[in-house]
Amino acid sequence: MIFKTCKNVHFGHCNMIHEGKLYKCAVPPFLPQYLSRMDVDYYNSADDTLDIHKSNNLFQDLKEFLSSLKTMEACNFCLGYLGKSQAHHQLESEFISDPRRQKITRRTHLDYCKMVIEGIKYYLRRLNEKITGNHTW
Repeated sequence: MIFKTCKNVHFGHCNMIHEGKLYKCAVPPFLPQYLSRMDVDYYNSADDTLDIHKSNNLFQDLKEFLSSLKTMEACNFCLGYLGKSQAHHQLESEFISDPRRQKITRRTHLDYCKMVIEGIKYYLRRLNEKITGNHTW
């Protein structure tokens, strides 16, 4: 549901190109370095990319990549728009060097009410698309 309701990917199209690879959002290229500080080494950002230099048919590959509804692996480490609202603030250096000190987990910060509401909206959009044939974000 994180991926299906992500406004950065589906509505705002906040795509990113980093080191010759296209990402559907800004999280995947920097996630491995962040996760390594938490001793997590099983995420591979290459699974969430399109290598634009290795494409034989860039237009077709872009179309398929950007319209794919396959959930990105990075979404397993993100709350997307389903997290509880928090005030923006500058991270203190100890949280940057050791992110494990932050007490943010899906269990503590996932807003289940928001998840249900956004999930219902998602399935209503998909149902509307099937009925009308018009694609909405």
